[in-house]
Amino acid sequence: MNGEVMIGLDPLNSIAPEQSSGIIQDDQHITFPFEDLPRAGNRASACSSSCQMPPPWATPCSTCLRYEGPTPNGELSTDTFQLNRMLRCAYDPNDKLVYTELDAQGRRVEKDASIVYTIRFQNTGNAPARRVVLSDQLDEQLDRLSFRPLSASHGFDCSISEGGLLRVVFEDIQLPDSLSDPLGSQGYFQFSIGQLPATAPGDIFENTSDIYFDANPPIRTNTTVTQIPMPVGTEDGVLPGFSLKVFPNPAQDWFEFNVPADAFYPSYRIVNVWGATIAEGTISNGMVSVISRAWPPGAYTILVKGKNGHPDASVRVAITR
Repeated sequence: MNGEVMIGLDPLNSIAPEQSSGIIQDDQHITFPFEDLPRAGNRASACSSSCQMPPPWATPCSTCLRYEGPTPNGELSTDTFQLNRMLRCAYDPNDKLVYTELDAQGRRVEKDASIVYTIRFQNTGNAPARRVVLSDQLDEQLDRLSFRPLSASHGFDCSISEGGLLRVVFEDIQLPDSLSDPLGSQGYFQFSIGQLPATAPGDIFENTSDIYFDANPPIRTNTTVTQIPMPVGTEDGVLPGFSLKVFPNPAQDWFEFNVPADAFYPSYRIVNVWGATIAEGTISNGMVSVISRAWPPGAYTILVKGKNGHPDASVRVAITR
């Protein structure tokens, strides 16, 4: 039996010619003709691909296989099979931790208190890293003049620009790879920084770092989120003298909340227990309707902003399923 098998790769990938045995049509397509294949016989061919710019892990990846050839009764047939898989890989263990006196996990911080950040990195390559650079754009609500290095795994030089960009350089660090020296391949930098005087309850500080190993592209850490808690107010969870109602509460697919129609509260923001923004928008006629059908079950805080842009009131809503 004679025929042809064609493989079409996901656009994320491209064919590696030196490791493929078929006829390459373009970067994503390769064919494998065959002749005199006996009934119930098989034949093996090789096709290798590579990602020029690795996408995030858990990215969907699709490969299409198409067969053209005769069926057992002699008729011409074209069959297509599509393979859908999730891209899996070992993720680089570089991350960012945050600590405050109010919360060891750094999710909450008292107004005017300092925040302690730790940037951790590890060389998971196959050769020593000669130079490691940490680049950290500090939140604009943090006071760069209060920056204070606390400790580090290796000798370093650091600087902060007027725009709040922190740069830490480990020159000639000679950081071994994780296979040859798992413990020695790790490093860290820890610092504390205070808030600007204008911060207020409800404000959120976000922070992410980029880690450079020699001339390689940066590895981005997770984003930490830290919030100044709102003060305890009336039974509705708002500041005294301010009425903010939510209905229904608990809610499932939707809920509404209202503010006084004669008050000027132009916008709102809804955050989860980690301080991440789930929804935001403007307020008109004192009433806001929110669709929460896709939200995970849990507690959420509605922050209503006043004229100065700071949250003036808050109330919690529970989402159940």
